[in-house]
Amino acid sequence: MLLEVKDLVCKYGAATALKGVSLEVDEREIVALVGRGLTNREIATQLFIGVRTVESHLRRSFEKLQVTSRAEAGRMARAAEYRPASPDTE
Repeated sequence: MLLEVKDLVCKYGAATALKGVSLEVDEREIVALVGRGLTNREIATQLFIGVRTVESHLRRSFEKLQVTSRAEAGRMARAAEYRPASPDTE
């Protein structure tokens, strides 16, 4: 029987449980920014993408993480220590 992601998070912690969750780089970045409290519009502006693209990445991420809200996704991102990419400095 396969365990749900949420069950694994409870049992082993987010960092361990999410190792098996395959988020694309963009999805991980967006979930990390959600974890920091940014809105879809703020994320889109920061990443130079459209709001609908952010929404699409979030939908796929929610399915993979088995969450239904930004709050849950944000908690998981913080617990798993997802980090947005650092902006380039000149």
